[in-house]
Amino acid sequence: MITISLKMLMGEKTKYYGMISAISFSAFLILQQLGIFAGITQITSGFLNDITEPEIWVMHSKVKYIEDIKQLEENILYKVKGIQGISDAVPIYKGMLRIKLSDGEYLNSTIIGIDENSLIGAPKRITYGKLENILRANSIFIDSVSAKTKLYNQAEKRPLGVGDEILLNDKRAIVAGICDVNQSFQSFPTIYTSYRKAIEFSGASIKSVSFILVKLKSKKYLNDVKERINSINGIKALSTDEFQEINKGFFLKESGMVFTIGISVFIAFIIGLGIVAQFFFNFIQDNLKYFGVMKAMGADSTLLKKMILSQVCLTGFVGFGIGACCTTIFGLLTKGTMMSFNLTFPYFFLGLSAIGCISIISGLFGIRKVVKLDSAIIFRG
Repeated sequence: MITISLKMLMGEKTKYYGMISAISFSAFLILQQLGIFAGITQITSGFLNDITEPEIWVMHSKVKYIEDIKQLEENILYKVKGIQGISDAVPIYKGMLRIKLSDGEYLNSTIIGIDENSLIGAPKRITYGKLENILRANSIFIDSVSAKTKLYNQAEKRPLGVGDEILLNDKRAIVAGICDVNQSFQSFPTIYTSYRKAIEFSGASIKSVSFILVKLKSKKYLNDVKERINSINGIKALSTDEFQEINKGFFLKESGMVFTIGISVFIAFIIGLGIVAQFFFNFIQDNLKYFGVMKAMGADSTLLKKMILSQVCLTGFVGFGIGACCTTIFGLLTKGTMMSFNLTFPYFFLGLSAIGCISIISGLFGIRKVVKLDSAIIFRG
């Protein structure tokens, strides 16, 4: 009987393809929006994900998230270094400066200055050049995406490359390497250089320490070291995981991103539900006489429900599969661009659940119609 119900469904080609198209569109839009949401959530901690060495981040006590930088004086660094249980503590500078492009235009960028001795915080995925070259005079590393896009050499029609010169705050800098970095929320070009050179490029004052990166002798010292650092006036210490959660929570709360993505997903859900429910109700209405005959021949309500559910499950499965394939293609096309897209399994399962709800709710309309059907009416007609 299940096979018969599926043949009935696929026999109504217009309605069958209409339901699959509606579910495919809803699945694509829902998965795409969820993937963008996951991607944006991930890039809010892009800078933190690039720096894996420290167990503790030390910052100004008023810092709310990663871009809310309040510089510290360098003497704070020596106070932190003197705490028992710390293996190493190094400064890192993070700030904004202007790049002068080859066509004379100016572009904002993020500059990161790493400790010259330990190189903690340096980019891990270098595509061109050698890391030690970052210590050369006026040398910088540029992220690969910006080198191909925002910093593209318009005069020579090629990406920015090793050996090219650019102006940072009207000061000469030489590209010594190209690196891959995790995309940040602001999506500005990312520039790496040595700590002292970053201060020189930026013209920073005596307060030039954005964060202090702390490595522990052993993880067992984590809570004790954090407590000792927090006792120093004007600063606070967070583990890497804590900083990531605080940073993510701030963006989700303050950016309005949850509301925007949520509205998009809700609209896609309602559109899909409305179209599929209408198509399926019309399909049941057109085939009501066949269900009446089956009911008169002894098919009970349980069997009829299974038949209808098998029909909506088939359309839901096929439609979701098409939508998921389209979403995968979208993800592949946006890979390596400024578009942040990362459809993780939990969000994929959430999208699958949404499509499942659309299919089941649509099926309930048909089940209600068939269960209440009096088979005698069919024969009297």
